[in-house]
Amino acid sequence: MNFTHEGVVVRETPDTAALLLGRVRAEVLRSADRNPTMGELAHLTSTARSVTTYHCEMLEEAGLLVRERQGQSVRVRRTIMGSALLTLLSSHFKDS
Repeated sequence: MNFTHEGVVVRETPDTAALLLGRVRAEVLRSADRNPTMGELAHLTSTARSVTTYHCEMLEEAGLLVRERQGQSVRVRRTIMGSALLTLLSSHFKDS
């Protein structure tokens, strides 16, 4: 999408991860490098914990993240494949 700012056409870079995965899953996957709890992810994505859990289950099934219980909390971390996917998606428009 393009827009004009002070007479100059500016090309907005699309969020490829959000376009392909959806906004919530893209935010979860990006945040998983900080090893957040499920509650932290729910707050970050402004969704209910049940919604966050659903999206994490889908990302885990795809092999993009892992959930681990630590005491009373469940923490999330990105897998190597999840990191590789984000790298690929973020570099897509740099090459074009």
